[in-house]
Order: sequence, then structure tokens, then C-alpha cells
Amino acid sequence: MEKLIDVIELSELIGLKPFTIRLKCRQRRIPHYRIDGLLKFKISEIHAWLETKKHKVLRYSGDIRVDIVREIKIK
Repeated sequence: MEKLIDVIELSELIGLKPFTIRLKCRQRRIPHYRIDGLLKFKISEIHAWLETKKHKVLRYSGDIRVDIVREIKIK
């Protein structure tokens, strides 16, 4: 079974404040588990969630368009 991490560990992992993580959980925007009232997270599910947050950025340089994919990286 995969180890579960808490809000503080997730905060350190992805660089969001614990308050923001709790808010996103209440809004059901981050995959999480509530065990005895405590928020817990599977790292594999967080990785998958972050993959859905990639943005495609179009950068124009003169007449040439350059496509750049910005990836969110985990520390």
C-alpha cells in the first residue's frame, strides 16, 4: 500500500501553503482522503493531478511562433 502524506508534507512537496491546500480540498480540486478528520494524500495521485495542470504557452518572436509547454515539476 502506498504511503499517505499529510497537508504539511504536500505543502513542502508542491510549494503551496497549507491553507491553500485545505481550501482546494474543500472545493474538491485536489485528490485527497479524509481519515478521522485529517487530510491525507497519495503522491501518485498528486503527480497525476499535477499533470492535468500543464499549460501550453504560445510565444511569438517576430513572425515566428514558438510553442512551449510549461511543466509543473515536483521538487
